[in-house]
Amino acid sequence: MREFAELPADVRAAILAQWHARVGSALPPITEDSMPGELPNVMTGRIANVLNCRGPNFITDAACASSFAAIDAAVNLLVDHHCDAVLTGGVDRNMGASTFVKFCKIGALSATGTRPFGDGADGFVMGEGPPRSC
Repeated sequence: MREFAELPADVRAAILAQWHARVGSALPPITEDSMPGELPNVMTGRIANVLNCRGPNFITDAACASSFAAIDAAVNLLVDHHCDAVLTGGVDRNMGASTFVKFCKIGALSATGTRPFGDGADGFVMGEGPPRSC
């Protein structure tokens, strides 16, 4: 911004110092624990490290079929002898009220209850893919 650049250097420095102090006090510090919220695959790497697992680790995202896709990938890793054992799990990290409202508005969630693969099924259950490591 031209107006800021035209200010004397000491005034610019004071404004920037004050801005950094206010922003720094309002936001948490950025550390290695900040990344799992930005890149989901970072979480799988951290889990693998804590459990001393070796081999591939990644997030599987296939919308409401994510857990099935993760299990399929895990079985394929075992069948293809890429791993001796796998750890596969499922978790949903986006189950806020606004998400439910949006899916209800488009008629995607069941109004009568959950019956996966049942004749009377009239919607789905929200879910997200699991972190996995082998």
